[in-house]
Amino acid sequence: MNLLITGGSGFIGRNLIQYLINKYPDYKIVNLDQESWDYNKVQYTLIRGDIRNQELVSKTIIEHQIQALINLAHDTSESGIKQVESNICGQYILLDTARENQLERFIYISSNKVYAGNPDNISPKAVLETNPIQAHDFESAHKISADSLALAFYHTHQLPVIILRPAETLGPWLKPKHLISLLITSALQNNPLPIYQEGKKAQDWLYIDDLCTAIDQIIHLKTINGEIFNLGWGAQHSILDIAKLILNNLDRPESLIRFVAEEKQVFSSPPLDSAKAKSVLKWEPKTTFTESLQKTIQWFQNNPGWWQ
Repeated sequence: MNLLITGGSGFIGRNLIQYLINKYPDYKIVNLDQESWDYNKVQYTLIRGDIRNQELVSKTIIEHQIQALINLAHDTSESGIKQVESNICGQYILLDTARENQLERFIYISSNKVYAGNPDNISPKAVLETNPIQAHDFESAHKISADSLALAFYHTHQLPVIILRPAETLGPWLKPKHLISLLITSALQNNPLPIYQEGKKAQDWLYIDDLCTAIDQIIHLKTINGEIFNLGWGAQHSILDIAKLILNNLDRPESLIRFVAEEKQVFSSPPLDSAKAKSVLKWEPKTTFTESLQKTIQWFQNNPGWWQ
C-alpha cells in the first residue's frame, strides 16, 4: 500500500511512520511537510511542501500512486489568518484532491479539544462522539472546522473519511515546547517546574503507540466510512499530579514546583468514552497513563539532543 501522511515530520507523524514501516516493510510512505525529517528507510520519501498547494498535493498523489491519506498537519507556529489558511483551507484542499483522485481512505486526526471545555477542570463523565462540540480557543475552532469539512465531503461526495479524536498524547518526539516536555526537561536539569493555574487543568492521556494501532486499523478497515471515533482511557489526570509523578520518577523534590499566573482562562478537555472504538474497531488502549509517562520520561533521558 502507498500512503501519504501530511504533517508527518511532527510528533505523531514520526511515530506513525516508524510504526507502519516496521510492521509493513513493503508499504511506501510519503511525508508531505514544510519541515524536514530525514528517516533513512527506502520505503520513506520526504516532500517538502505546503498542503495548501493543490498542484503539489495532486502531483504527489499521482506520481506516488497514493491509495490512502492521513492528515496530521496542524499549524501552531503561525497566528491569525495564516494559521486559519493552513489548518482549515489546507484541509479543504487535501479533501478535494483526495476526491478528485478517488482515494480509498482519508483519515483526519482531530482532537479531544473539540468537546465543550470545562473551566472547573475536572469533568465527572466521559464524553461520547455525539456529545456537543464547542470552540473555546482557536485550536479547537480549527479542529471543529476541519472535522466539519471532512464530514461534508463524506456526505456530499461519498469520500471514505474517518475522523479520530484522540486524548492528549505522550511519547517519543513530543515537542520540546509541550508542557509535559517542559516539565520533564526542567526536572532533568533540576530547574523549577512552571505550573499554571495551580495545575488544576486536567486531561485524558494516551500513549502514541495506542494511537498508531488505531490508525493502522482504520487504514485497513474499508467497510466503515463517515464515522468519528474517540480514543482515550476515559480518565483525567491533572497537570499538578503529573508534575509530582515526574519529580518522583526522577527522584527530584516537589519543592521544584513553581505556580505561575496565567492570564487567559484555561479549559480542561473532558475524558473520552471509547466504547464505540472498542465495539467497532476492536481497539482499546494498552499502555496505562503511568507507563505512558514513564516511557516518555525515559525517551527524554535517552535523547538529550532533542531538547537541549
